[in-house]
Amino acid sequence: MPADFQSAHIRARSTASRAFESCWRNLPAEGLVPRKSDLRPDAIASHLKNIVLVEAHFESVPNLRIRLAGDAVRERAHTDLVGQNFLDFLPEAYRDGAVESGRLMVSRPCGLWQTSAAHYQRGFAQYMEMTIFPLLSAAHEPPLLLVLMQALGGLIAPVSSGALPFVYDTAAAFEFLDIGAGVPVWPPAAAAG
Repeated sequence: MPADFQSAHIRARSTASRAFESCWRNLPAEGLVPRKSDLRPDAIASHLKNIVLVEAHFESVPNLRIRLAGDAVRERAHTDLVGQNFLDFLPEAYRDGAVESGRLMVSRPCGLWQTSAAHYQRGFAQYMEMTIFPLLSAAHEPPLLLVLMQALGGLIAPVSSGALPFVYDTAAAFEFLDIGAGVPVWPPAAAAG
């Protein structure tokens, strides 16, 4: 695939990403955000194999615990992701940004779309498109993030993932999605300056 096509391909939202947003918007909502209890598999049936459900803990030791991973996500990872902290699959330099963007999706609320390279221990890499929206949890439970995580285009040159089954690189494309409450300023330091 030519580099200019690859670059354009990873910087534009896919039809599947937009269809996933439409499915999420069609869920019954309390205010702007649907409840997890209103999420039925049939409502997102065409996306189930690429779905990840993340429990977002933002207290003193942030954790983005994976509660569910679709078949295609598990096959790419070549490992059981349930119960693992998604932050462990990011270089340390990107973890604070991932936590802050998750916090903003829940508190604002808003969605997020991005593409990032995923580097697999098995010696290959590819761009992944992630479309993320918040879900309300039951009282006293952490907020949830519903993620569509799908492969884009062909393979790219990998870097070592070390002992991890895969690692995600920094975002090649990134934007917050307005669900009715506007979008935050990013990076957060830009809001203060």
